[in-house]
Amino acid sequence: MTFINQELDKDPFDNRLAIAHDVQHIITGFDSSPLGEFGLAAFMFVQYGDLLNLFVLSWTPWFAIGNWKSIPQLISNLVRGFIGGWRSRALVAYPYERNWHKSIKRVRQELRIANCR
Repeated sequence: MTFINQELDKDPFDNRLAIAHDVQHIITGFDSSPLGEFGLAAFMFVQYGDLLNLFVLSWTPWFAIGNWKSIPQLISNLVRGFIGGWRSRALVAYPYERNWHKSIKRVRQELRIANCR
């Protein structure tokens, strides 16, 4: 089973967006936990400046209030995301569809992404 359906196949851009977020997690090394989501949002906001990632980042104070023991990791992920996004090549423009055969290490080298873990 796949989550790519016939409707997405009609528009390559929509198809790409449907899987891009998960691919971005893998390439940057941020996991899919709330802390990883905040790190990836910081990375992508610096690169792309979109409102969706700004919205995700706007929740960091609320997350911190309810998860105060996670604050050091939250700050670390945000800093690594912002710095990593600033230093790296544009992840949103990377043609990963044509590069599935490459190792994650090689893709990170091409994008100048240090593992954000």
